[in-house]
Amino acid sequence: MGSPSSQTSTVTLGRVQSPSSINTYKQCPRKYYYRYIAGLPSRPSIHLIRGKVVHTALEKFFDADVTNIPEKNFFFTLKVVLNERFKEAWRAAANDFAELELSEERLQGYYDETKQMINNYFSYFLEKSNYFLRFMRPHEAWAAVKPQREMHFESKLHRVHGYIDAIHDEAGKTLILDYKTSRRSVLTEEYKLQLSIYAMMYQEQYHTPDLVGIYFLRDGKEVLLDVTQELIDAARSEVEAVHIATQTNEENDYPMRPGPLCKWATGQCDFYEYCFLGKKAEKREPEKELFIELSE
Repeated sequence: MGSPSSQTSTVTLGRVQSPSSINTYKQCPRKYYYRYIAGLPSRPSIHLIRGKVVHTALEKFFDADVTNIPEKNFFFTLKVVLNERFKEAWRAAANDFAELELSEERLQGYYDETKQMINNYFSYFLEKSNYFLRFMRPHEAWAAVKPQREMHFESKLHRVHGYIDAIHDEAGKTLILDYKTSRRSVLTEEYKLQLSIYAMMYQEQYHTPDLVGIYFLRDGKEVLLDVTQELIDAARSEVEAVHIATQTNEENDYPMRPGPLCKWATGQCDFYEYCFLGKKAEKREPEKELFIELSE
């Protein structure tokens, strides 16, 4: 694997970016302005709330104390634990769901769909565990498969940060994994950029990871990408380009990019009214630090 570039950036780095903010700028500079400079709030959505529920459930699942679980029913019990953590996380989000004003039937549909995602993940976890069960006891296999979770990384050199869902050490190889609840199990350019930025930050702090990927919870599908120095260099270039483009706090420096993501059959961009209906954005102090958002 290659090593980090020795070149020093001459760009003046201002606000801290994230994979989410960088992808937002690439999608629409005006949307970036409204979200990250004007600080306008985003509308709540079922996808964001559900994403948070899933991440919370998985985080608490791996925090479980398994020392007293009998070996005979070890993995059956773990599945019960995961489903209980999911129910708890869903109940804890009750106020957020209420804001969406969904019918009881629709909300139940989302609940059932999300529960299936959780069980898809358990099948994935069990498949990984089965390899270790050939030469380990269940409790040891649990420890071997359990990833590092919700790790915060920040590149002070490139002024970018983010939270990595899972880091696995598999046969001496490092795998960085992100969880998605999206409908399509496709490694889009946006996802590739997110993963390449993770790889760049991980390399800067430790070493070059071997693989990055997405686990698509809806389909129970893992899609992986080999990490090359070319991939990391491309991430570095994208981060620098956004820093160059976001030096000012003036709205006119962030042009609109009209397209299908402005308005669609079932919804519209959070800032549609500001762009097309004349609603005025109240000027606010720029955010000092940008935090990553959970997305589909």
